[in-house]
Amino acid sequence: MIINKKIGIYIVLIISLLIGYYFEENSSGGAKIDFGILYPYIENLRIDLREGFDIYAKNPAILLHSPFFNLIISILLKIHNDLTFINIGYLFVCSILPFIFYLILKNKIKISNDYIFYISIVIFFSPYFRSTSVWLLGDNLAIIFFSLSTLFFIKSVDDAENLKNYFLCLLFLILCSYVRYYYCIYSILIILSIFLFYLIPIIIFNLKSIFIHFKENFLFFLLILISLMIIYSIDRFTYLEVISFSQRGGGVFLKFFKLLNFDVKFFMSLVSFFSLIILDFLFQKERLNNYFLLIIIIFSLPLYTLFQKYLDPLIFFIVFGLFKSKVLSEMLIKQNINIRFFIFYFFSFYTFSIFYYTNIL
Repeated sequence: MIINKKIGIYIVLIISLLIGYYFEENSSGGAKIDFGILYPYIENLRIDLREGFDIYAKNPAILLHSPFFNLIISILLKIHNDLTFINIGYLFVCSILPFIFYLILKNKIKISNDYIFYISIVIFFSPYFRSTSVWLLGDNLAIIFFSLSTLFFIKSVDDAENLKNYFLCLLFLILCSYVRYYYCIYSILIILSIFLFYLIPIIIFNLKSIFIHFKENFLFFLLILISLMIIYSIDRFTYLEVISFSQRGGGVFLKFFKLLNFDVKFFMSLVSFFSLIILDFLFQKERLNNYFLLIIIIFSLPLYTLFQKYLDPLIFFIVFGLFKSKVLSEMLIKQNINIRFFIFYFFSFYTFSIFYYTNIL
């Protein structure tokens, strides 16, 4: 009965993607524009492969998008010239991503129950996941490959003698890199602020433990705060511009501070400080490995214009799949993450995104 209920919920959420396709949902803001730019190049590849690649290579802006995914779509169009059919098929392919997330949680935490199921389906409320599914963009396929690589990495840790897991981990990581460049490896403050946004519903009911951790590591955090304020002061009171943000992108916190006409650089520095406190709370006892991974993530996004979609829903797989955190594992085992608030938080973000990008607000 419980299994049937979960299957029913999953089917309803897949149907919500189909409804999103029917109404041309663009909850991320840029997916519809990206598709409009890329589709002519897909058509060129479909008509003449060599000429299509020549046209593709002549546009530096288009080269930011790997031709691998667009080549796949062009081949499918050549086999079956029905974009609607291919798009709906891609929607169903994308819908396996939350299930892979469920498998990652199940294999890492070693529990299988409704709790991790409800955590996994929150991906269906990601505006970026939904828009990429609806507008036939390669981001979700890249994350599917990345998540499969993560899954087999976790399995390889548990079963070190099984070489198949290592091979599949590497294979899916290579495929992921072919589909989207920025998953192969500028703004540290933006990345940290995005992490904080997604960590809020995880830690909101553990603030007492975080405060204790802060007191126990006060000198460490004071040093971080002083360093951030020195960097801000150099930018604010000298001619050296060491903190700079693009006019586009930047994530929720940056847009919010701009909207309220706050000192963006100062408040983004503060948000980054709070983000590091939360991350360090999760990293405790495994700091070296996790901070090393965080540094790799930061350097894998050497972009001046950084959109939140570059880390959504990827960030769920990083936090729950790749970070080695006994604190987070205990939260899941003891069910300290409030599922209702967790789903409400991300559903509210999804709803607000629809209103924001349709200019209702």
